[in-house]
Amino acid sequence: METEIKRLRIKRRQLKAIITRIESFIKDPVALAAASKDMLQARKEKLVSTLKQYEEVSLDILSIDEKDGENISDVEEKYFQILSKLNETLGLLRNGESLASVSISNSKLPNIDICSFDGKDFTKFKSFMDLFLAVIDKNQSLSNVQKLFYLRKYVTDDALSLIINLPIENESYPIALELLNKRYDNRPRLVSNHINILLDLPQMQRGTAAIIRSFVSDIRQQLYALKNLNMPTDSWDMLLISILSRKLDSYTNRAYHLDKVDFDQMPTIDGFLTFLEKRAMALEDSPTLKGAPCYEGPRFKQSPKAINTVIKKACLFCNSMDHPIFLCPKFKMSTINERLNFVNLNKLCKICLREHSDKCKFNFKCKTCKHAHNSLLHEEKKDIVTLHSNRLLFNNVTSVLLPTIQVKIFDKYGQEFYVKALLDSGSQASIIKRSLVEQLYLSPISQTCNIIGVGNNNNQVSQIVNVTLSSLIENTQFQVKCHVVDSITTKLPQNYFDLSSLEIPKSVTLADVNFNVPSEISLLLGADLYFKTLLHGHIYLNNGLVLQNTLFGYIVGGSMACNNIKNDTTLVINHAVENEDKLSDIMEKFWLSEKVPELIMQCTMSIARQPNCGLCSMGV
Repeated sequence: METEIKRLRIKRRQLKAIITRIESFIKDPVALAAASKDMLQARKEKLVSTLKQYEEVSLDILSIDEKDGENISDVEEKYFQILSKLNETLGLLRNGESLASVSISNSKLPNIDICSFDGKDFTKFKSFMDLFLAVIDKNQSLSNVQKLFYLRKYVTDDALSLIINLPIENESYPIALELLNKRYDNRPRLVSNHINILLDLPQMQRGTAAIIRSFVSDIRQQLYALKNLNMPTDSWDMLLISILSRKLDSYTNRAYHLDKVDFDQMPTIDGFLTFLEKRAMALEDSPTLKGAPCYEGPRFKQSPKAINTVIKKACLFCNSMDHPIFLCPKFKMSTINERLNFVNLNKLCKICLREHSDKCKFNFKCKTCKHAHNSLLHEEKKDIVTLHSNRLLFNNVTSVLLPTIQVKIFDKYGQEFYVKALLDSGSQASIIKRSLVEQLYLSPISQTCNIIGVGNNNNQVSQIVNVTLSSLIENTQFQVKCHVVDSITTKLPQNYFDLSSLEIPKSVTLADVNFNVPSEISLLLGADLYFKTLLHGHIYLNNGLVLQNTLFGYIVGGSMACNNIKNDTTLVINHAVENEDKLSDIMEKFWLSEKVPELIMQCTMSIARQPNCGLCSMGV
């Protein structure tokens, strides 16, 4: 039995070798071009008889060993490919055509990879379709059904959903192309998108060779794309230069204007880009010396006299040599009482926080109250707060402004929308209005979640959606998971107030320029995003409000005098958690603290202490 199966397997390997040799002959363009019609016919007959013998031997082996691991389907696939090529070549010879073109087409060339198109970035559609038409559509050996299969292979997601339901037949292929072109080959949208990319190019912070080359490359790509869309970019020279020169760093921009030979001659965009390429090449060919700092923009220079008289002293608070006391992180983190006591104990100047006996030469004032002391020594006048019947009573009439921002959010097709959002560090979840989700054509995902607010109010939300948003001033994008609700909160702020009394520095870029105008809140960004956006820098305004620097710009919030605001303003509390047990523990401790005085009074007035009373057992 073993001898017989061994003999059959040797015979099968010989038959497979014959098929492989015929395949090698077909793939050799020189041998194929020199072959006659009779030779090709003989090889075809040999191929057919060999496959027949291969199948018979394989059946004999299977009858002896049912666990035989031979992959017969691979051999059959190879057989059909060879047979198809032989028939094609014989057909050309019958028609009297030369095999030279066949041999050329059979030459081994690198594979052409067609990147798939998902429909999310419609600017990639034209390049995808041009390559598909050149490689697949113009291949005359393919039928329309085969081309349709290739098309369905290379389109995914939204693009595939357009043609997935078309029947598999020849007539469906041109319909599929028409549907895709109608959806994605939209010339106005393409032009608008390329122009927006040019306008949104990031500001060059440093004029290094790599950054300049990347800047030039981005510009040329968009200009070539606009030219392919038949836009008259040749007449946009002055407009483009005015826009793009503003994105250069100050040193490169100054060098460009100094490079002009004739100031009366109109500059061209080609000359602008040529200058930048030459500058990048010059920076690459003349690297900075080891230890020499690269240029980062203009800096203030100290006079030699000032340099010689500067004596570096240790921080008086932590004894570190790396910083003075007004930059000491430990000093900043300490309480205001600790800072005041330290300054008074060490007899430091309350303006410059240094030791000197004469009058301080600095005349700056506190950023908050404008009095003659350092801002780190500003002591707030606290309002008296009384807890009673679950209400907060203030001795001064004040209003609390919640921080709002303006963000750029993108719909399903990449279109930009601008909405007003609330930054809420007291919320574990981010929330979006259902009306905004519908406007953005987003598809929510079913996911049930309990959102709990103040008072243990439980709100069940059944949908979430992933949104993409971006800062208006920074080239930063965020992917945020938001719970979908019908309404988030009331309009914020609740009342309009005048900005004329606020002393906002002109250099500050606000995250919401209309923070004083009541507006609809369509998006709430919770603590998962809030702390990622915070940057160094905050400014105290004259009426109590605080400016905090973030990736979206400076947000405005805090308590302020409300002389021009109604006193009966409703309090807005946007506190949401997803852990019901933790919130219930917090509320239980709060109400227990409210009940303690009453329980103590009852226990002390009782003649006989109750054995089950927790306070009595504690010895209260």
